[in-house]
Amino acid sequence: MYIHLDFNLYSCDKRHSIAGRKNRPPGTQINQRHSSSLRWDRNRFNCTNINEIQISERNRGTGWSKIVDIGTFEGQKLAIQRMSTFKNPKWSRDKRLYLFMKNLLMRDQLNHPSLIKMFGYCLRHVKGEGHINSSYYGDFSVVYEYGVEIDMNALNLTIADRLTHAADLASLLSYLHYSPLGTLVDYDIKSEHFIMVNGKIKLIDLDFMNNVGQTCFLSSSHKKFKPCPFHIKCQELNDVEIRFTNCQAVPCEVGVCRGEATIYNIQKINKIFFQVLLKPKFFPVGLNYSLSRLLKQLHKNNIDVDALEKEIRNITLAYKYFKTTKKRLL
Repeated sequence: MYIHLDFNLYSCDKRHSIAGRKNRPPGTQINQRHSSSLRWDRNRFNCTNINEIQISERNRGTGWSKIVDIGTFEGQKLAIQRMSTFKNPKWSRDKRLYLFMKNLLMRDQLNHPSLIKMFGYCLRHVKGEGHINSSYYGDFSVVYEYGVEIDMNALNLTIADRLTHAADLASLLSYLHYSPLGTLVDYDIKSEHFIMVNGKIKLIDLDFMNNVGQTCFLSSSHKKFKPCPFHIKCQELNDVEIRFTNCQAVPCEVGVCRGEATIYNIQKINKIFFQVLLKPKFFPVGLNYSLSRLLKQLHKNNIDVDALEKEIRNITLAYKYFKTTKKRLL
């Protein structure tokens, strides 16, 4: 026997909120339902006290633009990112600095529980600002909460854990779609850019995240015409988007693959997480139909962020109903 329930989870206010979001032009959505009620102290550390963090592990992690040290402050474990000195012809010092600062600024503008918390930073100087004879690498550090690497296949998760993680990730996808910066795409989504913090999966790298939709040409006869990915139709630029192009013609030949960003994000998160978390074999047989249907929709890129959140809530409520009914039968 399969349980298929379609719970109406939206209150009247919430339905109105969602309708309002969809009617706003890109870049103006403010999704309050994703904002954490607990605002962390992002100014906890600055140049006056950042050196009080006791470093226990240096160079714990490295990347193109940053090095990560591990330290403690008043008993709390922390991760400290600093500018990488890695030398690569393709990654100049200016490029590394740009990515390092972008990661900080993107994190400072966004607020979601599934994004790594930033506790402050210190910028005293950067190498290359004119001190030609200086041997300093630079003095630029950012403090983040500490987490551990994730191996999804090695995690010992309960069904409740799986559903909670899936709901959190769906919420993150929705937040990126309706973010205060406009719809965001992360072109560097990979498993190593997520960590586990106190039992919660969090995204840690935001330096390749942007709100620039893939451009396209409205006419298939254009010499540079290339179809949008995911079978999306090329759409005209709105008043905000057209300001940031070189398009002077009227009408403009350039368009945007609107919707590509969110589908891309969902596709990547699905491959890394949903396909593992929501495998029907880990759940009661009564939920197999709903789970298989959802995974099929995800595989075919045939579900939006609102429907994704709703489906995971429905499955969660169905699981709770299943547990309650089973107890009663016993």
